[in-house]
Amino acid sequence: GGREQQLAEFDDGVTFSWSPDAQHIAYAVNTPTSFVFERLTVIDRSGVTSTVVHRGDLMGFFWSPDSRRLAYLTGALIEPGTVGQSGGRLAAPRLVQGLRRLQLTWHVIELSTGEKTELTTFAPSEAFVYVLQYFDQFAQSIALWSPDSRYLLYTGTPLAGETGVYVIAAQDGAAPQYVGPGQFAAFAWR
Repeated sequence: GGREQQLAEFDDGVTFSWSPDAQHIAYAVNTPTSFVFERLTVIDRSGVTSTVVHRGDLMGFFWSPDSRRLAYLTGALIEPGTVGQSGGRLAAPRLVQGLRRLQLTWHVIELSTGEKTELTTFAPSEAFVYVLQYFDQFAQSIALWSPDSRYLLYTGTPLAGETGVYVIAAQDGAAPQYVGPGQFAAFAWR
């Protein structure tokens, strides 16, 4: 056994995840009436250094395998507009009443520098939304990061493109690459 040490105290709900190298803990808080989290914070295992890396709402967060980066998703419900999509391409103008669509944006923070990068915005697949609802549990067993910590994987529909599986570089600002059709995907470690 080890010794117990209190690192933080919370009045509301909290979700947390240890970094793969066990040197940091990322956590975010929520209230019982909310399905989103806020104030993504990284604390070192000694409890001495604590940094709020994102102050707003977020839907989930995932450590890179090398523990150098933390990816997180922000979201917004978008009202329908007069332009729709058909098979991933722009369609004739139309207005759909009463339907709002969830759009997510991937962000990555480099912990050593604090540099934040916004990667891409997309409408997630239903399976991806399901995983996000329980991301703190799934993050322990599903790899959305590539084993070399260079890429993130997601499923959904980009702002312009077709629905399916996409991979995006976590650093260089390259556009997401379409992998193929699918509702959910994860990297295999072997």
